[in-house]
Amino acid sequence: MESWMRFITKYLERHFAANGGPIIMSQVENEYGWVQERYGESGTKYAQWSARLAQSLNVGVPWIMCQQDDIDSVINTCNGFYCHDWIEGHWARYPNQPAFFTENWPGWFQQWKQSTPHRPVEDVLYAVGNWFARGGSLMNYYMWHGGTNFGRTSSPMVVNSYDYDAALDEYGNPSEPKYSHAAKFNNLLQKYSHIFLNAPEIPRSEYLGGSSSIYHYTFGGESLSFLINNHESALNDIVWNGQNHIIKPWSVHLLYNNHTVFDSAATPEVSKLAMTSKRFSPVNSFNNAYISQWVEEIDMTDSTWSSKPLEQLSLTHDKTDYLWYVTEINLQVRGAEVFTTNVSDVLHAYIDGKYQSTIWSANPFNIKSDIPLGWHKLQILNSKLGVQHYTVDMEKVTGGLLGNIWVGGTDITNNGWSMKPYVNGERLAIYNPNNIFKVDWSSFSGVQQPLTWYKINFLHELSPNKHYSLNMSGMNKGMIWLNGKHVARYWITKGWGCNGCSYQGGYTDQLCSTNCGEPSQINYHLPQDWLIEGANLLVIFEEVGGNPKSIKLEEKESAYQYKNRKGDPNFQNGMPIDGESSMNDARSMYTHITLIYVYCAIIAISYYIFN
Repeated sequence: MESWMRFITKYLERHFAANGGPIIMSQVENEYGWVQERYGESGTKYAQWSARLAQSLNVGVPWIMCQQDDIDSVINTCNGFYCHDWIEGHWARYPNQPAFFTENWPGWFQQWKQSTPHRPVEDVLYAVGNWFARGGSLMNYYMWHGGTNFGRTSSPMVVNSYDYDAALDEYGNPSEPKYSHAAKFNNLLQKYSHIFLNAPEIPRSEYLGGSSSIYHYTFGGESLSFLINNHESALNDIVWNGQNHIIKPWSVHLLYNNHTVFDSAATPEVSKLAMTSKRFSPVNSFNNAYISQWVEEIDMTDSTWSSKPLEQLSLTHDKTDYLWYVTEINLQVRGAEVFTTNVSDVLHAYIDGKYQSTIWSANPFNIKSDIPLGWHKLQILNSKLGVQHYTVDMEKVTGGLLGNIWVGGTDITNNGWSMKPYVNGERLAIYNPNNIFKVDWSSFSGVQQPLTWYKINFLHELSPNKHYSLNMSGMNKGMIWLNGKHVARYWITKGWGCNGCSYQGGYTDQLCSTNCGEPSQINYHLPQDWLIEGANLLVIFEEVGGNPKSIKLEEKESAYQYKNRKGDPNFQNGMPIDGESSMNDARSMYTHITLIYVYCAIIAISYYIFN
């Protein structure tokens, strides 16, 4: 860890504010406070050592430790859905430290088989208002702009989209009404920041009756007040300085000179917002794509043998999702049930190369009744969907067939197993345009079958003002590559878990989910700069079976419009080079949060990526 810290701070040296750069703050470790106790005294010593190391690097900007409460040499901060109740304890421990809310979670990440997480903007801004009312100095949305976990980079069972229900979605377009409502509040906080940042002291809460209270800041003849109703369901009708205010449950009013300028519960109607994000629509030219296929065989040459299944990551080293497990079974009952007590994460089962079933977790399946009695090969392709991003004892993370395996009531765990990482197409890297001719492709047969690679050649005309995605409707589960770039894992599996939206009183990631019964993810982000003007190559590995003719290339307008700058030496084909653009709308959108949103050098996260 020390080697990495020294490397990255040296690498970023000229970018620190002390040297004229934009980095005003640096972070060491990330949410270690939540796991520190698990390591006892050693955990405390490690946290203290991390802080001493950070300070010894002399980067010239403050160091923080996110979600930490016991290190006096760095700024301890809070992460969560709400952090205002943390401030009092923080100042009791460290009266000279500012209060930093480093991660205000406006949503949550989505997992496969899960509905879409959603946190209402009313609740997000309730947390923001309470935070600044109580004297908070910094609040950072995590995330303000959603993103994408390309390729295999997502964490366990997490979909490739990292949209996070953020104000700006995965593609950079506004999510309404969250974007407009939050941006308005951010602008007002910035506009009146001179009042609460220059106030001689943080005011005490003044009780106004019911569940309402007010924090009243004054400076230079102006005032800014945070009028708060903390009740879960009761509407409060109160009077403050001669003005009547009706405050909805679980909401914050911002008052300038005793007049309401913002109500967190008064969200704008989406239909009235000019920048409402548009839906994707098909790119018609993709209908002329030419589809070829190549079907894998199960080849166990050069496999590893063990009396029982070995843990997956010890063989794959997380270089692939896939590991084959193969053993011999004596089938004595037609339609026998196969059950494994622990599998991580998804397995496809075959008998003598014939597909049987797909299961996840410890769910049983039955061998198809047309398989005759006698000796057969049981072939299991296990798929590990990401490794842990945050847990204790990360070195102990496991995958694959981890428990006992039963066939028709017989324990076959110690039958003797052959194991082999990768599928053949991966080994040959046929997703790379340079290796595409290593196998014999044939025209798409129209038959849906497992373990099939599809090569889709299509022509495309780039538009700098559009976002693109691949709609994988009609497919099942597998991998996507575009012009040699690994786009995503895909899995067209329905999401569940919609449990109502009674967030007042305290939001959790189990509340307010949407899109139950719909695929957890159907559209997969194709970055503009991964597409080519003209001929493009899409390669798809389908694990179970699907119809590639149902795949659609889709597009939607960007909220930010590039100006066509053909002929400008800073632009190529009308597109900006080196990040220079004429996206004035985009820049103005980000100025909404200049005061609130601070970019930090997240060294802890960089450390994980490096490893």
